[in-house]
Amino acid sequence: MVFDDAHVAGNSIREQFTLRIPQTHPAFPSIAKLFSSYFNRIGLGQRLAEILDGNWRALLFVPLFETWSAASQIAFILRNSGVTESDNTKYAWEYVKDHIDRCVILLSGSSIEITPPVLPLHRLPYFAKDVRRIYLTATLPSPAEFIRAFGVSSARRIQPGGKAGDAQRQFLFMPGDDAAQRNEAKNLVAAKKAAIITPSLLATEPWKDFGKVFNSDVGHTEIERFSQSTTAEKLILVARYDGVDLPGEACRILILDRVPTGTSLFDRFIDESLSIESLRRMRTATRVLQSIGRIFRSNTDHGAVLVCGSDLQQWLRDPRNQAYLPPLIQRQIQLGIELRHHVDDSHVTFQVLLDGVLTGSKEWDRIYDDSIGAFDVTTAPTPPIWLAEITLREEVAYRKLWDGDYAGAALAYGELADFAMPHEERLSAWFRHWHARCLERQNETLAAVRAYNESANIRSELGRPKIAAATGITSTSAPTPGPQASRIAGLFEKRRSKIHKQLKSIEERLVNGPNTKLAEAAMQELGDLLGLVSTRPDSAGGDRTGPDVLWRYPEASEGVALELKTDKKARAKYTKKEDIGQFHDHVNYLRKNHPNEEFRLRIVGPRLAVAEECNPPVELRISEVAQFQQLAVRLGSLYEFLIAAGGTEQSAVTAERWLEQLGLQWPRVIDALEAELATDLQSLPPDKEKRASMQDANVREVVGGRGF
Repeated sequence: MVFDDAHVAGNSIREQFTLRIPQTHPAFPSIAKLFSSYFNRIGLGQRLAEILDGNWRALLFVPLFETWSAASQIAFILRNSGVTESDNTKYAWEYVKDHIDRCVILLSGSSIEITPPVLPLHRLPYFAKDVRRIYLTATLPSPAEFIRAFGVSSARRIQPGGKAGDAQRQFLFMPGDDAAQRNEAKNLVAAKKAAIITPSLLATEPWKDFGKVFNSDVGHTEIERFSQSTTAEKLILVARYDGVDLPGEACRILILDRVPTGTSLFDRFIDESLSIESLRRMRTATRVLQSIGRIFRSNTDHGAVLVCGSDLQQWLRDPRNQAYLPPLIQRQIQLGIELRHHVDDSHVTFQVLLDGVLTGSKEWDRIYDDSIGAFDVTTAPTPPIWLAEITLREEVAYRKLWDGDYAGAALAYGELADFAMPHEERLSAWFRHWHARCLERQNETLAAVRAYNESANIRSELGRPKIAAATGITSTSAPTPGPQASRIAGLFEKRRSKIHKQLKSIEERLVNGPNTKLAEAAMQELGDLLGLVSTRPDSAGGDRTGPDVLWRYPEASEGVALELKTDKKARAKYTKKEDIGQFHDHVNYLRKNHPNEEFRLRIVGPRLAVAEECNPPVELRISEVAQFQQLAVRLGSLYEFLIAAGGTEQSAVTAERWLEQLGLQWPRVIDALEAELATDLQSLPPDKEKRASMQDANVREVVGGRGF
């Protein structure tokens, strides 16, 4: 077996195992509503409503304890809705129909995806041990990615020498905001032939007046026609980071708009939720390289890459990201950044630069040859050995689960979670969630609840079953109380009869609505009851500057700055002046007033778009208010357990135990909350969301996107 373009073969295989139900499918609302009770209970009912309304940004992971209980109903709904008849669903259905309870279910306003987290390659005959396989790739995946795609831990590598990748690439960083960048690019190549790559169908909107969106129904015929064309036409490719080759004279100009992202819900979930930056950089760098590879295929190729989108420009400028690109491309990007300075200083124009590389002028060749070697390159850290080991062990564990060996899978996932914990606790939480599923399947209910809870304490989006004091999930040992537990015990002794009423009041005030002052006061009280040092700097009793609420854990010199935007209306957006710009002032406030402490930065408000012209701090995240409402609910459980314990001198010990069990210890109390980077929400105008959902729901039918 020969796998060409092996760096994307894993995605192609995953497509065959992914049952995708678009928003327009009759089964979509019925399946989504199966989980309304759960999501309402945990405060995410509004997000589910947005999904049913077609908001493509909204994304929900269905916990495995919910998947298990609903699997038979899902299968019934799918069969009755014709899933076995349509060419778009019947093949994937054959793979997953008996394994729904062992799949990941993701809900979005664009579609519902049912897919295994690990490809069950052992069920495919061409991956048998006695089959010889050759993998051809121009972009060598990391060992972990290779294992995930092919289940192979080691392969003999044959790498040709020479200068196969030494194409002369000119990177031109378009100026202005995103709209201005696209207009500049259009004016620059109006009379020239060009290919344009965007990460989604909706992202083609600004280009539709300029070019034609590629329709995969006509396949290679259209690519061949464009390749042979001598006119100044423009071909728009949606998330086609592979499989379309336009080298040499076929096309010498590529417009790359926005950071290339995965279009499948599973890719989004891994990128946005797992939040392991090194892995995310690696995946994005691979997509960038694949994009560039559409027009550069040999060392004799020469051409230009016009970079549009503030997010992409920022990504390419970051040396930490450049480190994951080949040395020559790093230097070419840095040359492009330097050329932009010369254009800004009116020493040269983009048109002169572009014409120079396209015509192969001696002046451009001299500039390129004299400059390219002067730039430094950064070497990306070698992927750790443990990551490949984890990936291989995950494949073994899931194979057992897929085949119904629940006892073997439980043991494998438990050991895997323990192995991953010292290296990357968010990965460990993911494996612990699957460990819980295996325990649950064996009717080890108590152990399963404990494992689900441990997982959610690290990553709240994975979900937790209901917990009662009688479950017996507490440890038998008596933990040593920390400062947070001691403060809680002190508050309990002083306010015992009033705390329940206060928590109820916090839940009532900590909501989206026009009165942010009430929500700010509730947030400050919540921090106080959590045993943190909680203040409101930007209030009448505070400094009247700084964030709305500040939670501090002084014993660790850490805290979180909370800015409440609970008055934001649906389909609004976070703006540069009113919202994001404030946080730059808050950072200065924190440095001045708490110079020796480290602070997380968090906006609390609806999940809305961030305006493209913003420049948010890289660590700024946005959490919905429902996340904090659930903190209040869990905190109420803790105080109920303190009351049940009788309020003895051991209150601090009891508080410490339940802080741990309920995931309320600092810093997990904030780090485990579901949150998105503000930079990830810097994309599309919010007033187009509804239309986007309908378009992206059918993206594969229209343009044949393959989920990369």
